[in-house]
Amino acid sequence: VGLPTTFTPWSMTPDGGVAGYANAINGGGIPAWNAPPVLMRLGPDLAPDAGFGAGGRVTVPAQILRVGPVAATATSVRVAGWDGNALLHGLFDAHGALVRVTRVPVSRTSPEGAMATRLIISRGRSLVAGWSAAPASTVIAAFGADGRLDRRFGRAGLLRVKAGVFWSGAVAVLRDGRIV
Repeated sequence: VGLPTTFTPWSMTPDGGVAGYANAINGGGIPAWNAPPVLMRLGPDLAPDAGFGAGGRVTVPAQILRVGPVAATATSVRVAGWDGNALLHGLFDAHGALVRVTRVPVSRTSPEGAMATRLIISRGRSLVAGWSAAPASTVIAAFGADGRLDRRFGRAGLLRVKAGVFWSGAVAVLRDGRIV
């Protein structure tokens, strides 16, 4: 399918389409060609979804300096990212309007002391997993359906797992809601 831009897919949508980024280099979250990353939603036919933003596209807010994983539900598109020493969670409604960006500091270093590597939607909430450089650990932040930090999770919304693997963030959620 010919698209008017480069496209990096991240998530299937409930209707069989795809959500992902245009103008971003896959894996590193770095904008391509110095252009801001654009969140895109494609329909089941893989054409840009005209009901999402402007022609299937929404510019990612500037406070999300590096883009990470994307996950889609029937009513929202959620974006994980980082800005040096914090994990970020962006919530967009079904039409591409930005609802909220939430920032969770995880590292005491900068400029690249944190990275978001995984975004999972489970039971209405988002889990953003990644790593922190100082202290070296895997970190998981939980966000409610409204995009706000779920302070009931871990310690005030953040779970830190000291692991031997520095660049981890390998997380899965079981059917019963337990995190592995």
